[in-house]
Amino acid sequence: MGEGAVVGHVGFGASMAMIAAALGWKLERVEESREPIVSSVARETPHVAVAPGRVAGCLHTATGFVEGRARIHFEHPQQIRPGAEGVVTQDAIEIDGEPDVRLSGSPEIPGGVATAALAVNLVPRVLGAAPGLRSMLDLPTPAALPGGPGRG
Repeated sequence: MGEGAVVGHVGFGASMAMIAAALGWKLERVEESREPIVSSVARETPHVAVAPGRVAGCLHTATGFVEGRARIHFEHPQQIRPGAEGVVTQDAIEIDGEPDVRLSGSPEIPGGVATAALAVNLVPRVLGAAPGLRSMLDLPTPAALPGGPGRG
């Protein structure tokens, strides 16, 4: 990765394609943008210090188009110590439909913790799956199963 390059969230495209497939949509294209989040206050962690006016993160957005219309939108502000700016973090989902649905939880679940929990809770589902390459769409919804499948 060269200087000035910003990766953002590496799974946006795959996640968007999976959602479209689950809805039976043909995803035509994905438009992504990555913009710097410039801090107006000092932010510090044990590993880095960011002075006011310096970049503290990246706002990564992606929009997926189906039949020429924007149908799926992701927004992921990745930054260090957002609370220093008074930013309250959250996970949020908005679905426009009948009825409209708005869900959110704060603070957000850290990505590494969410990935580990998903992987652990999928173990019984994967063990029970037919042989071959599978995606998340091929498996039952993951859930914690104390004592294993059929014993909770």
